[in-house]
Amino acid sequence: MIDYYEQLTQEEKEEVTEVIQTLYRQTFLLERKFDKRAGRMQYTKEYRTCTKHLEFFKAYFDKEAVENKEKGKKNYRKNVLVVVCICVLFWIAVLLLVALSVNSVDNKDLNNNNNIEEKIENIKYTYKEITIDMPNTYKIVEENDEYVDYYDPNNNDVIEFMMRVDLFSGETKKEAIDLYIEDLKKDYNVFSSDEILYDSLSGVRLGTSSLMYSDEYFYEYLLFDDEKVYTVMFFNRINKENENKFKEKFKNITDNYMKSIKIKKYDIY
Repeated sequence: MIDYYEQLTQEEKEEVTEVIQTLYRQTFLLERKFDKRAGRMQYTKEYRTCTKHLEFFKAYFDKEAVENKEKGKKNYRKNVLVVVCICVLFWIAVLLLVALSVNSVDNKDLNNNNNIEEKIENIKYTYKEITIDMPNTYKIVEENDEYVDYYDPNNNDVIEFMMRVDLFSGETKKEAIDLYIEDLKKDYNVFSSDEILYDSLSGVRLGTSSLMYSDEYFYEYLLFDDEKVYTVMFFNRINKENENKFKEKFKNITDNYMKSIKIKKYDIY
């Protein structure tokens, strides 16, 4: 455990120390917080650190391991072994379930084939004046007066989407977009900016990636009327894909969802 800590950079040591001090004061870490400036949910620094050095923290918070270097090493090896065993048991269970499912399907009448697979239908998700069609697997993660955030653990393409409605006044649309992009650039790489038109409202689509976390990508759609800006932001993580192919695929998926967007308009008398 001590050897692991000594191999860290000075910055990583400070991050680990900060998390340890936090966990001595409380028994939990927040996974995400809403960043008002960026207008999106962000993973907390402490959660990222804990995830990155999870096995170290497991060993550290065993009192005997803190005082006994050999015990710390044993804890680390034990935790790794437990994870491996759990993974093996999990895949055994999956294989058994697959085998049972195949056997069950083979024994069913062909006339019941339509009932074998559950269809994922699109339903309408609404926040204030915004309505958009998305798969019915999405669930609300967090909601307040500023935004609503949805998450879908079953969808490998679009992981999360969020909707916001903000007042827009005192500046032109171009000025508002330019100011927003300049603010984004403090924490994000803005790799694309395209004019868009949905439901008779014009605006901009911004493609961004996190400067701090290289696997995080966003496509953000901003639509304007005379009084408000309507934002729909999609979030995804790149895995081991080609970056350009990933971004193009991600953009096409989000564009397809945006074709269904409806903005409620009010009559002015």
